[in-house]
Amino acid sequence: MTINDLDRQCKSTGQSLGPFELFVVGWKLIISELFWFLSTRFRIWEMRQLKKRLNIENIRLARLIREKAAENRLSLDLTDPEIDLALGQVELLREEIVYLKMEMQAKRGIFVESRKQKYLKNQEY
Repeated sequence: MTINDLDRQCKSTGQSLGPFELFVVGWKLIISELFWFLSTRFRIWEMRQLKKRLNIENIRLARLIREKAAENRLSLDLTDPEIDLALGQVELLREEIVYLKMEMQAKRGIFVESRKQKYLKNQEY
């Protein structure tokens, strides 16, 4: 919701924020956005670490497949325990990265709604 949308809605309901209330709400929003920014930086750092680990696991998987293929030129056994473990790790890391992205998006929506309720509790929107 933009400031213009809020202004239109407040005018349509006959309510408006005074200059002081608008100033206070503005600073509260700025501080809460800074809090959100800092908290998401940690999540982004965590996702970067998972992506680095995913790259390492992909390299490990490729090396294992190359080694197994060199040992047995006729066929490649993908049910080998080492290859199976590497495939499992790769899939687990991919799922974790997707989960963290979705969780961060969902938390952002909840965060914005809670701010609306908290800072504009006496306003109709």
